[in-house]
Amino acid sequence: MPESQRFCRTCGAPVGRERNGRPGLTRGFCTKDGTPFSFAPTLSAGDLVDRYEIDRCIARGGQGWIYLARDTHLSDSGAEHHVVLKGLIDTEDQEAVEQAVQERRYLIDVDHPNIVKINDFVQHPDPLTGTMAGYIVMEYIDGRSLLELHRGHRDELGRRASMPLAHVLAYGLEVLQALGHLHEKGLLYCDFKPDNAMQTGDQLKLIDLGAVVRADSLPRTFLGTPGYQAPEVEETGPSVLSDLYTVGRSLAVLSFKFEGFSGKFRHTLPPQQDIPLLTEQESYYRFLRRATHPQPELRFSSAAEMRGQLEGVLLEVLSAQDQEARPAVSTWFTVERRTFGTDAGVADQVDWSAVGQALPSPLVDPRDPGASYLAAIAAADPDDVIEMLVGIPVSSPEVVLQLAGARIAAGEIEAAREGLDDYAETAPHDWRVAWYRGLAALADGDPDEARTEFEMVYDALPGELPPKLALAASAEWDGDDRAAGPLYQRVWHTDNRYLSAAFGVARVSRRSGDLTAVMAALDDVPAGTQWHVPAKILVLRAALDWVSANHDFSDTGMVLGHPLEDRPLRFGLEKAYRDLAKVTDDIDRRIALVKAANKVRPRTLF
Repeated sequence: MPESQRFCRTCGAPVGRERNGRPGLTRGFCTKDGTPFSFAPTLSAGDLVDRYEIDRCIARGGQGWIYLARDTHLSDSGAEHHVVLKGLIDTEDQEAVEQAVQERRYLIDVDHPNIVKINDFVQHPDPLTGTMAGYIVMEYIDGRSLLELHRGHRDELGRRASMPLAHVLAYGLEVLQALGHLHEKGLLYCDFKPDNAMQTGDQLKLIDLGAVVRADSLPRTFLGTPGYQAPEVEETGPSVLSDLYTVGRSLAVLSFKFEGFSGKFRHTLPPQQDIPLLTEQESYYRFLRRATHPQPELRFSSAAEMRGQLEGVLLEVLSAQDQEARPAVSTWFTVERRTFGTDAGVADQVDWSAVGQALPSPLVDPRDPGASYLAAIAAADPDDVIEMLVGIPVSSPEVVLQLAGARIAAGEIEAAREGLDDYAETAPHDWRVAWYRGLAALADGDPDEARTEFEMVYDALPGELPPKLALAASAEWDGDDRAAGPLYQRVWHTDNRYLSAAFGVARVSRRSGDLTAVMAALDDVPAGTQWHVPAKILVLRAALDWVSANHDFSDTGMVLGHPLEDRPLRFGLEKAYRDLAKVTDDIDRRIALVKAANKVRPRTLF
């Protein structure tokens, strides 16, 4: 142990320090109060601790030395069975040692593939003081800690670099799965950090349970590490929410160069604009911001919730990397109820009034007292739905929110807002309030207000696609293509079932003159569906716009089988309009399509 870290465990005075040019002693007594100290391993190779024969010291933890040992009972058959012994408590108080052993025996029942297995607890006389020392006996894990992997990672030029974000997020999923298991058993991990998780083969394991405590019986003291520990812990003690905070901080440390994480930014993230990764990965930034929020009630409420959002962020990152969509089933939203903006290849303007009713809906919580009543409502007319919702004898959160949604659909915007305001007083952190307020703003023709509300939903659910789609539509309606484009791209690249996002990308790209992006966005719209011809029309219109704006273009090219020239593109666009008119039932729309075909048709002699 470095001399700068040697202190008396009783009075805190510096001990074992250099004197007159001579190295400090690793063993001795504090000159102030006489407390013995030892900064060298107290056990040696060959020492027998109960049934475990010490092989060597392999590390030092916060409570003492950690040893590799051989289980003599299980190694008699000739196959070596190694275990790890970790100091349980750093004290000479025999009663405290015995109490610590008894208090930790519940860890033997912890059994999870992502958590090191605790096999036993043993005691052994300290060779220096003669007092009994307690040890946790754990399974031996052969691998490297996340901290070691982080420090050892190099970029393609051999320079030290942060780990790939996709790897970091995958590790985070396993950590949260392990913590969720502990939380279900009423246990708190308290001191998670990259040092305490090890990759072994293709699996990650928590390797140190020395700081684990019972949530319903917190001790007076508990372990924590500056930079990782939540700000409220010193006053209120650890909790599920403070455990989740440590995971967020660890992911940040692993994914980018986080200077000052235990000092200047001990309880905050660095400014987003200072970290390129956080600028490029907006959803990840929002995930970290919620996971490490200084107010515990604004963090994720459980390991399961946090894991679900992290998985969504990971799918988004992977899809952007290889341009391969990775659809996932949301536990918070339905799928898109209908598409919007898919007529943009036919009509010049999107029918923004239809957006709110096209967006996915929040799923009904089956645990809600009113869930069974809501399941029985099948009336399609908004007025009938409102009447049935008002008649439900339970005033639960889901009933209140569904009533707000029905009133928005019926045009009763102010009544919906009043109901949401009343509910928000009892549930100020429920993201669904912001979602329905956003829908109310859309119905009221106020995209700027809708953006404010959907931003809050995005903050709360950074791994979900519907908030991004809603925010993209609001931004586009508000005339902000710079904000709308990347959001549409994020949704479409992650889940190609969101056809509204594909058309959104195409519209924004067409206005910017990016023909390649228009074609790329609509290339995957399934042939044979009702959206294929509108997609084709939008591509041809974008190509025609591009040709008109680039008169000196000399290279040849093809778009949907048509040369990249004015005349053939017009013929192709005319045919697409007429093809769509043939399958359109609405007479007014059919007439509009025929007129569009006539208008775009090039001049001919016949």
